[in-house]
Amino acid sequence: MNKIVVLAFLITSLSYAQQYNYGTGGNVLDANNQRVKADKVRQLLKNNQEALNQFNAGRDKKTWGNVLFYGGIGLATINLVTAVYGDTLTLTSSGQLVENRVTPTLAIIGGSLFLASIPVKLGYTKKVKTAVNALNERVTYNEKTRPELLVVANGNGLGFKLSF
Repeated sequence: MNKIVVLAFLITSLSYAQQYNYGTGGNVLDANNQRVKADKVRQLLKNNQEALNQFNAGRDKKTWGNVLFYGGIGLATINLVTAVYGDTLTLTSSGQLVENRVTPTLAIIGGSLFLASIPVKLGYTKKVKTAVNALNERVTYNEKTRPELLVVANGNGLGFKLSF
């Protein structure tokens, strides 16, 4: 009899499947709202090549979007700092003062990179969501298949309660 109970417990624990959700910032969350690492998601998607390609493309877009976003902000900040704190007057060998102006070239390039990052960063969420939905399609989630083991104490004694 004990073997049947143990076997039933193992079968139900193996049949429990986890539902995955898309979190903010391209993160995939499990049923407990814990972040799942990208390598683990890739491992889960290894049997579905199309979903794996979507996930990888989404993560690549996120990386490039971040490079463009922070690179653009960095270039604009460098240009602003050098314009504010840079030397604007230099003394030539002939004794004349020459004004050196900082050109806004880096700020323009930085702003362009920043603007280019917006559609890139907006596009990666769709690809990651598509991959997560494909992962969830093959996983059927049923709350009743989740086993639960409780310790029960009452007037009759102490025991264990196994719920399927």
